[in-house]
Amino acid sequence: MIIKMWNSLVDKGIGGVLTPWQMRREGSAAYELKAEEMIAFAHAEQSIKRIQLGRASLVWMEPILLSGPTAASNEPQLVPKGLNEYDHELVILANQRADVIRKEINVAKAVLEAETVLVQEAGAPPNAVPEIDWLYKWRDLAAETSSESMQKLWGSVLAGEFKKPGSHSLRTLDFLRCLSQTEATLIAKAASFVIAQALWSGVEGKFSPERGLTLVDATILQDLGLISSVGRGMSRRFEAAKGQPLNHLIISWNKALLVSGAVRQGQFSVANVSSLGMQIFALTNPKTNEDNLVDLGKFLKHSNLDVALVDFEDYGGRQYRWFNDVQL
Repeated sequence: MIIKMWNSLVDKGIGGVLTPWQMRREGSAAYELKAEEMIAFAHAEQSIKRIQLGRASLVWMEPILLSGPTAASNEPQLVPKGLNEYDHELVILANQRADVIRKEINVAKAVLEAETVLVQEAGAPPNAVPEIDWLYKWRDLAAETSSESMQKLWGSVLAGEFKKPGSHSLRTLDFLRCLSQTEATLIAKAASFVIAQALWSGVEGKFSPERGLTLVDATILQDLGLISSVGRGMSRRFEAAKGQPLNHLIISWNKALLVSGAVRQGQFSVANVSSLGMQIFALTNPKTNEDNLVDLGKFLKHSNLDVALVDFEDYGGRQYRWFNDVQL
């Protein structure tokens, strides 16, 4: 799947700065290539910073140092061979080139994050590939992101689109474009609290401040459109099928609660996660916050229910197998 992603991107001129390493990917250890790539990016980013600070310029991609201010002027002086005065057009051109390089590096880093996700995927890739307009939109938006946490999200959405083309809409891309780094950090934290496509509101409706998710956090997530019904008394209800004992699985990302017993039904208060919210939370590759899930299990036990923390396998079509039961 990784090779298919690389071929698709290179064919469309996306992530071209990685081309020197792409040719060697099948025959070299991934960690060795990643180290080379990150070292090259670090050198390039340092050059860009020097240009932005007015300490260097670029001529045909080569750095030209600027001298310090002279006694007669507070302006830095450009001193390449053959030039005796400050060349404003050259500086403008250098900054434009530096900006292009910065964007290419941002895209390349997001592509490498996608590679990190896809390397864990087994099986044959799908026959379809992401639509070309989607890829170009992704490239343009990822190019503007320099924060590491956001680059991880851009990489995850690219990997997800190659795993299942059409799974992430242009609306999802626009949402990511508007995220701040602080909001991205909150989303990554809150994702681990998702249970049954919702956030448990906690015993008193304050969510789980002792585990790291507060009512204020939930309100911000609601303002972002990722969850709804905060403070509105919504509940997740479950009950036994007619003529059957209660045997209900409450699923989080990689853990679940198995609820059973003589009582035929139960419920817990929630804020619902929207479809966009599930897409965005899934991009963070979350793992279940087990402490929070256990807290919910202990809460349900007060309703005379038997509750166990379990691992599970999803066979599709709402068919599951659970194992490693730990009674609460």
